[in-house]
This record gives sequence, structure tokens and C-alpha cells, in this order.
Amino acid sequence: MLVLFASSASATGLTAFRGRAWLNHYYENPDPERFVASVFDLSRNRYFALPGHSMVGVGFMANLFGQNPERVDKWLLYCRSLPEKERRIVISALWYAGYPKGEADLRLYADDTKKPKMRKIFERGLSSDSSMDHLVLESKSSLYLGWGMFLATGDEQILRRIFVAIPRIPNLTLRDRWWLACTLVEHDDVIAWCQAELPGQTAEVGDAMDLVLSAAQKVAVSD
Repeated sequence: MLVLFASSASATGLTAFRGRAWLNHYYENPDPERFVASVFDLSRNRYFALPGHSMVGVGFMANLFGQNPERVDKWLLYCRSLPEKERRIVISALWYAGYPKGEADLRLYADDTKKPKMRKIFERGLSSDSSMDHLVLESKSSLYLGWGMFLATGDEQILRRIFVAIPRIPNLTLRDRWWLACTLVEHDDVIAWCQAELPGQTAEVGDAMDLVLSAAQKVAVSD
């Protein structure tokens, strides 16, 4: 079994700033009033430039848009001033949230982008079910998307879907698993959930949970 070594520095190695704290613990204390300020803070600190974080942002924002439909139009006015990368994240989140103009905006981006890889991502999204409830976690990017969904909702069913998906994704690298472990161990309630759910799991899902618990133990020893 792969053992992940995560020091306390690595687990919290990303720059600490208010926007990240707001996103990372949103489900514990929902505060949609801080959406605009926090997204701009995340953008300035290049949070979305880190591996997987674009999809975390999509999953997170899609759920916030679904939870706060009366705020979306106002949020979008402010989001027009975001850099291109963050605007793409917002538009993708609108589509996943089922926002009326989301599909049209996403299709426009797919048609206009000069990056073949980005166009494929947009087109793949447009050809699939946009409902977050029916989202299949079958790739690294969808795994990150699922984590963003959890941060917005705290829904344990999403955690379960993430852990069931992990052993089914063949191209998860050591870096991907390191990212996942160091991200999850920042949440004591997630660690507690893994400890409670571990007994009775299949071997593959149990191994995925055990990796996170091993990383949490390493962090505890380092502290």
C-alpha cells in the first residue's frame, strides 16, 4: 500500500488567505455574502492556477449558484471583471448549476477558444448531463469537481462517491494522491468520517480511506 508523507507544512503549504479559508470551510459556516470578495481574493492569490483547483472551483461555485439563485445575476455583474481563467470557471459552474444562460455561454466559449484541449473539455461537458446529482466521478478532474461540491455542501454522500471513485481512476499519480490526502486532512470531520466508515468497506475503498488516515497520522506526528 502506498503511504503518503505529508508534513504539517505540506498540508497547509498553500498561502493562507481569507478567500481560501472561506472556500475551504464554507460548508461549516455558509456565508454567500462573501462570494465576490472571496473569488477575487482567490484569483489574486492564484488559487485556481494550482493543480485541480479550477475544477474544485467549478464544483464549489455550481453548488453556490444552485443554493442562491436570487444572487446569481448580481454576482455575474461583478465577475465580468475577473481574469479569463476565472470567468471560464464561473461560466462552467453556471452550466453545471442549470442556470438558463449557462449552456449558451459555455457553447460560446467552446466556439471561441483557440486552445484545442480547452475546447474538448467544454464540448465534453456540453454533451453530458449537467446535473450535479447525476455527475459521474470517473476522472481526476471530476474527482476535484466532487471535492468542490463537498466544500459547498458538507454532504457525506459526496464524500462516499469520492472514495468509491478513487480506486476506479487508473491514472491517479502520487502527486494526485498527495493532493487529495493533504486536502482532506485539513478537515477533522472528514477524518472522523473516514474512521467511522472504514470498517466494512471493500478492500479498494478501504485502502483509499486508509491512505487519508495515514496522511493524517503523519501530520499529527509532525505537529
